[in-house]
Order: sequence, then structure tokens, then C-alpha cells
Amino acid sequence: MSSLSRLFKYTIVLFLFQSLFACVSGTKTEETTGDDKAKPEVQGFVEDQPAEPASDDDLFFQKPAVSGELYRVLITGTNYSVRQYGQTSSIQRPSDSRGDKEQLKSYQEIHDEIDFRDWEIEGVLDVRLNPHTGQIEQLQYVPGHNPRTYQAAKLFQEDLTRFRFKFPQGVIQPIRFNVRFRWVIKRRPGLSDEEAKLKAIQYLKSQKQ
Repeated sequence: MSSLSRLFKYTIVLFLFQSLFACVSGTKTEETTGDDKAKPEVQGFVEDQPAEPASDDDLFFQKPAVSGELYRVLITGTNYSVRQYGQTSSIQRPSDSRGDKEQLKSYQEIHDEIDFRDWEIEGVLDVRLNPHTGQIEQLQYVPGHNPRTYQAAKLFQEDLTRFRFKFPQGVIQPIRFNVRFRWVIKRRPGLSDEEAKLKAIQYLKSQKQ
């Protein structure tokens, strides 16, 4: 078990004590509006994905970007997607299916252990690039947009550090922008309320060992 996974477990245990009996109703860790309800999850990793939002994308991608937001990342149980919002003539993230697949495994390790209920965890990172190399120089969360668990915050940060960018015009611009992450964990299909409760209890017990 990775140290990151262990850290996640120690923090999430606090949430589970509060939500153990709520898990059977599918309550999420973070509230979303009806307009923000995600489409049914795509099963399997999608290799050829658009760089920008498409009409058949998850609603998370279809909402207009807020000021400063350049990328959005959506992680589900089986897929990892990135979309860019404007400035494609200046900056681009080259396709990295292999890297995305590998990163997805870090999320899946935790996903499969806590899929007894629905979770949605979000965070927005402020990115600063080195003006000479174009590599990420500094990452910090936008105030008020930290993930609700420390370990998710670490996962998002570590994920983003592997991102590389290219600059079609030969000028490193922009050097500062925001990246919004959303991690969606779905309750395992076919899991009864009683089974969900038992799995939650077993998970809690495992954290005391």
C-alpha cells in the first residue's frame, strides 16, 4: 500500500464516522446542483479524447469556464479526461494517454476501497509556469477551493506536476492559470444498503489495525 493511500485513509475515516449511515442514501461529500448532475459514467478508458469541450461531454466540461480557468480534469472510476478552455493558439497540453492511464491507477486504488457510497471531490489549483522553460514552477490552491480531504489535495497536486505544455507561437504565455479537478467516485452497482453499510464498517475497522 502506498504512503499516499495510507494518508488518505487516515483522514477519510473522520468523514466515514459522520456519514456511515448516510452512505445508504448515496449522499455526496460535496453538494452539486441539479444542472451539474453528471451523465452516466463512460465505461473504460477513452483513448482519443478532444482537447476542448465537446457537445457530448460530461456537464462538468460543458459549463463555461470562470475567469482564469484554462483546464478542467475529470477523474472517474474508469476514465481520466482533460479539456482546455481557450488560448489554444498560445498554449497546449499534448495528449498523454499513457501518463493519464498510469495516474488513473492512483485514483482507482482508493476508489475501489470506498465505493460503498457516492463521492464528488473538487479542487482548483493556481498554476505558475517558469517564463523561461514553460515548466510548472509553483502550485497552490485557489482560496476557498481546496479539496475537502488533505489526501485528495495531494493527489491533485502530484497529478498536475506531470503536466507538460507546448507553445505553438514560441512564446511562453500564459504563465499563470487555473486548473479545476473533479474526482467522481460512484457507489458500486448492485451493492445493497446493508452491504454498503457493512463495507463502510469494515473499512473503518481496517483503519484501526
